[in-house]
Amino acid sequence: MHTEINYGELYELLGLSEEDEPSVSDISRAYRRAALKAHPDKGGNMAQACFCISMVVISCLMIR
Repeated sequence: MHTEINYGELYELLGLSEEDEPSVSDISRAYRRAALKAHPDKGGNMAQACFCISMVVISCLMIR
């Protein structure tokens, strides 16, 4: 099954805008901020879920 990826939503999850055409370094910086904020060692189960989601987001945007 093939699913369309809405890159706009992925950028929003990182606090970026697709219209600004962020560079790889912009995406990387935004990911590091999100990963530190949502790291499991800093906030329990909800943070762990957010951390996993942010890993998927960065993977999708980096290979785009």
